[in-house]
Amino acid sequence: MTTGGGVNWVDAVVVKVLVVLLLPLLGAYLSITACVGFVHASLNVLWWSLRTKCGNRAKGKHQEGTSPALDYFWVTAWLVTYLVVTPVSLAVFFLSLGLPFLLITPQAGSMIHLVHKGLVTAFCAYCVWAYLLDDSVSKGGLTKARLRRSAPLSHIARYFGMTMTVADDDGGGAKQTSDNCIFCYHPHGILFWGVIGGFANQSWGVRWNSKTLAELDVSLGTISFNNFIPFFREVNKNLGAFNVSWRGCNRALEEGRNIFIVPGGARESIHAYPGTMNVCIKQRKGFIRLALKQGKPLVPVLSFGESDMYNMLKIEQGTALYKVQRVYQSIFGFTIPIFWGRTIWGLPTVIPKKKPVHVVLGSPIQVERFSGDLHSPEGKSAVDALHMKYLKELEAMFHKHKEKWAHPKGVFNIR
Repeated sequence: MTTGGGVNWVDAVVVKVLVVLLLPLLGAYLSITACVGFVHASLNVLWWSLRTKCGNRAKGKHQEGTSPALDYFWVTAWLVTYLVVTPVSLAVFFLSLGLPFLLITPQAGSMIHLVHKGLVTAFCAYCVWAYLLDDSVSKGGLTKARLRRSAPLSHIARYFGMTMTVADDDGGGAKQTSDNCIFCYHPHGILFWGVIGGFANQSWGVRWNSKTLAELDVSLGTISFNNFIPFFREVNKNLGAFNVSWRGCNRALEEGRNIFIVPGGARESIHAYPGTMNVCIKQRKGFIRLALKQGKPLVPVLSFGESDMYNMLKIEQGTALYKVQRVYQSIFGFTIPIFWGRTIWGLPTVIPKKKPVHVVLGSPIQVERFSGDLHSPEGKSAVDALHMKYLKELEAMFHKHKEKWAHPKGVFNIR
């Protein structure tokens, strides 16, 4: 049934209902299955510890004398931090908005009320500091990120058997230029594990196989929503993350830092089907304008295996679920694919499958600074020319490495 304008009002109602229901349902599924995975991993670590203590060393131990059980544990711990702490923190944030009501209620003498008021007051003080006084995430992030050398990140990298390769690495590779660079990562994947294990991590042993990688330090650009979540923003901040805005990127580059961005953004997550590499940058030119404005080299980065960690429900364009995904992306800056990873105790979970991830850093694409108006005819021509050059370099890079790293029947698409 349609209205006079030809719009199917039934579909419109279905989309609105799904928008309201899908997010909390999917959020509950992700949080619960993350906890299930964490319990399962904790039991594995306990069993491994008991066997080790009894002198029965676990088989198949990783380098540096660690166990796969520990790698698995820290993957689940990271997910719990993000998927459980996030909704709890947001709930406390919105509850704290009731502080004025708490101050005037007649039950002010009760112990429960006093404790509640104290906790909410402390949380409000944290929010004032985090959102009004601390602007580091909007200005390019912290220059000294304390968590970058933490052991859990190395365990995450080992869980995926991650490798990093620098194209034409002669001790220079991605640092053949003395200038700071814009590292562009493809594809986004669903939960961008390659970013967490490879670029957020500076203590990972594989990095030290290459002088280029050992010296590589980048500030990680992420959507502002990730830096809005109470407490989790502190984790992000101490991993070197900043709001990937025009202002934040320009400031970081002007301070001489390398920046790391994902040009395809959240849209790529809904195309992260196993065995594929779908890069959604055909219409994305903001990173090109940034490079031209600053005159900084672009370094393409491909992550082979990023899309193989989860199974995903294929949602066709035009369907109600597809429209819901677009609504979420317009509101939050990210979308919600319907996906699942490892099955634990018969339950499909958010825990990623143990698939190898191979990250390849391409050679820098040198960029001459454009001092004029990037939206003028001359500016648009320069943007289009560099954009086309980047797309060709990216595709050539995939074909150069596909036989070694790509899925046997894998496909590469630029959308």
